[in-house]
Amino acid sequence: MLKTSNFVLIAIIFLSVTVSSLAFAQMESMKITGPTHPLLKSIVTLKISVEGTSRASYGDFSSTLFLIDKETGGQVNAIPVFLLSGDNSVTMNLKNLSTAGKVQAGKYYIARVQHVNIIAEHEFSPVLSEEEIPKATPTEKPPPAVPLVTQETTDLDIYNPGPDGSSVHVISATETGRHNQYLVIFEVCAGTKKVTVPEVTVSSDSESYTREVGTVLSPKSCYLVDTNAEAKDPTTINVTFGNVVKDDTQIEQLKSEIAQLKEEIKKKDAVLMEQLKVISNLAAMMQKTIFEPIFNYFSIV
Repeated sequence: MLKTSNFVLIAIIFLSVTVSSLAFAQMESMKITGPTHPLLKSIVTLKISVEGTSRASYGDFSSTLFLIDKETGGQVNAIPVFLLSGDNSVTMNLKNLSTAGKVQAGKYYIARVQHVNIIAEHEFSPVLSEEEIPKATPTEKPPPAVPLVTQETTDLDIYNPGPDGSSVHVISATETGRHNQYLVIFEVCAGTKKVTVPEVTVSSDSESYTREVGTVLSPKSCYLVDTNAEAKDPTTINVTFGNVVKDDTQIEQLKSEIAQLKEEIKKKDAVLMEQLKVISNLAAMMQKTIFEPIFNYFSIV
């Protein structure tokens, strides 16, 4: 009976939390617009207009931006986005997606943003150059121009050197629509040696944190990255190298250290099991030599 009561209580608490959380985000409608034929090697800015009032702590709507292959219906990419009521700007890094072979010129894709059961979509097809963008015929009314940037962007253009000729180029910081929140665009470049999963430190006048860049860079190659940063003054935003895994030798060394740690943990587990066995034997002996005679004595009496 007690277990059933606990289960009912947990179910009631779960339903209460679920209903409460849904009440914090009441989106009425959403619309997404953007360029129909963006350049393949570019960072595209999408405009997402939201109607509704959120009572979440930041006043935003937790949503997801999906990239869908129109022909196959398969999901190419997905990133979380936090939208405010009104106009929002969200970037999509086509350069990295094309480098990874996920996006191709001439194919059609759907940018789909979703919050709970509210969905908005924008169809587009990347091109290799501006000359390939289709021109509107005289009988057609050209679509309204969509600005590539709807929020203020600060050009930073900061170069920070790293080991073996590597570097970090901090390109720009763009307002996200949230107070003192910026989308930072930077480029990580390898020098004379291969760079595997480099670690960078993002800093400003308001915060500092370290993150990994999930890529392997061949010598003399670069990788474009975007990240979020909080700052009162965007010109104080900077990105520098942290720990840089230089080559395969260092990777093998790290793997060896991990294997040694696993072996030490295994040995400690073995010692712990022996100690538990001793404690178990001691408890059995105490039961047999102390508690059973006492129990038998009182049973006779």
